Amino acid sequence: MTYTSYWRIQNQISATSRQDSFEDWMKTLFKSLGQEKDTLLKLQLTPFGWDDAAYLVIQKAAHGDNRFQTVIEQRILGDDGAHQVIRNYRQLLDQFMSAETGFATPLFCQSMGLFPEDLADSRAKTVDEYYLDQAQLCVEIEEFELAETWLQRVAQPVFDESLFAHTVARRLYSNWSLMNDEHSQARVKLAMNHAEKVIGLYEQLATHDRYAAGRTVYHFGSEYKQVGAQLSFACVTVAEQLLSTSKHAELALKYCELGESTNYGCAELQQLKIKALLKLDRAPEAWKIFTVWQHSLDGMPEITNSLGYQQFVATQNTADAQAQKARLAAIRITYADGQIATKDEIDALRLCFPALGERWPTKLLDARQAILQVEDGDILTIYKRFTPQESLHAHCEMLNWIHLHDNNPVWPEFATERDAYLKKSGIDPQQMLPIIGSEATPDCYLLRLDGGAGECGAIYQWSHDESANFEKIVDDMDDIFAYLADCARLGNGDYC
Repeated sequence: MTYTSYWRIQNQISATSRQDSFEDWMKTLFKSLGQEKDTLLKLQLTPFGWDDAAYLVIQKAAHGDNRFQTVIEQRILGDDGAHQVIRNYRQLLDQFMSAETGFATPLFCQSMGLFPEDLADSRAKTVDEYYLDQAQLCVEIEEFELAETWLQRVAQPVFDESLFAHTVARRLYSNWSLMNDEHSQARVKLAMNHAEKVIGLYEQLATHDRYAAGRTVYHFGSEYKQVGAQLSFACVTVAEQLLSTSKHAELALKYCELGESTNYGCAELQQLKIKALLKLDRAPEAWKIFTVWQHSLDGMPEITNSLGYQQFVATQNTADAQAQKARLAAIRITYADGQIATKDEIDALRLCFPALGERWPTKLLDARQAILQVEDGDILTIYKRFTPQESLHAHCEMLNWIHLHDNNPVWPEFATERDAYLKKSGIDPQQMLPIIGSEATPDCYLLRLDGGAGECGAIYQWSHDESANFEKIVDDMDDIFAYLADCARLGNGDYC
């Protein structure tokens, strides 16, 4: 989970703001701010990153800037990484909020907060919200007693009506109960009480307000940005406890379905739903869910080892095979005429791609069968031959995706890995001309204009998801539509 906070500089930073006890990265931040006024800071804290490292990224934007720029980025490996970055984050916040040297106001951003302009209408955080932030971070690194102390500072009327306050409390006592000491049962009850409070407050929101409330109801942490997600986690807590006895399985199932109704239903919720269905002797329903979610669930040998489930899978596979056969038989492939390029358009294309040759320009002068249409049930996929202008636009967009991480301060290795991959493949993106694609995606098929035998003149597939990867699919441009049609007929078309 990533925690993002925003701060507005309200006073000049004096020399007293730079204390010797602060680490070098803190001093660098203050030095970079200098005497600036009306500056925004964006702090992103990820205690447990995708690569098992902890991250703290600090960005700033002066008045009028269109983008945030990174000032400092910490990446800490090791078991203590999460504690260390949170400790550093707290030091910084203490300095911001200090009565002697405080110079910044915390903001609650009600949008994605990607750009400085997103903060134009942001309000200042209240002191109670600041306490909730601290409690949330304490729970993250299992400082449970300190988290409880922060929650106790929140004004009771505010706490009672705050969906997020009950979410933090639910998470605190639920995780704390796993310590399995003499207080565990009491903490389970507290977690249940706060979960039910979350559910009650959620249900008080009008249906049409629930999505909008994700931006207006206070939250801190990427997993809790939407109230639906907070409800889903609350339902997990309640259902988990109800399933501890078989007599509450029906009620547990209702909570699972309530959490699932928000579209934020997690794998844990699905696993609880399966357990509830099994206890209610509704095994086929449980098996059906398991077949969809099995790769995201903890092992469930009570299902995989049962003869009934194995027979269910065999029957399902037979039905799926028959449905797939019927689907493939119904696929309809047609061609349509496209546009004829003008001489000026081809000259402009040749100016950008001097190695273009004559074969592709000749095709651009013929409008016949320039569009391939695949009707697969309710899905219509169109492969369109690009006009010269569309080719140039697609090429520019492709280069933007390829160079997306050129100045990525958080993961500079992305650009290094991309360059190494391109060098190994021998592909020069400047010599790859997009010729077929769709308006719905930047993904496209490209004509290679350089290389040796079997390379120059071949057609490659490119996807923005793997922007450094160019996969050769056919040796000649005349074969591209036939290849795509064959893929569609086999049911494995990699549609643009």
